[in-house]
Amino acid sequence: MINMLYDLTMKLIYEHRSLASDLKSIENSINTFDINYLSSLLNEFRSKLSNHIIDEESVLFPEIANRNLVDHSLLSHIMQQHLDILEHLDKLELALSANNQKSFKEIITHLKIILEEHHKLEEMEVFPNIDSSL
Repeated sequence: MINMLYDLTMKLIYEHRSLASDLKSIENSINTFDINYLSSLLNEFRSKLSNHIIDEESVLFPEIANRNLVDHSLLSHIMQQHLDILEHLDKLELALSANNQKSFKEIITHLKIILEEHHKLEEMEVFPNIDSSL
């Protein structure tokens, strides 16, 4: 189980970088505002993000909660952030379907900030506690 936690943590950190890169690609594609292409990028991003969240909430968080490695209120806060991030994705899809480029840009800018803060929180407050317990 210990090796599994370490491997999962490393995978999640890699995914943080990959998700940030994917979001940057979406942002860089805004100027053309090709709805089909952006929709495809958003769908791929949502799929990767959903799998990432499932790994955290179904595998990692229960294990570290059982071991009391992280305060439960911190895990609750992170899970609320997951909901906020998914809500922003919903808003992006609505802006795209409404062909509202200005709103799309504003939402993606805010989503990038939320995602960056979220990744920092996990990587600075959660993952080090796992590493130190190994």
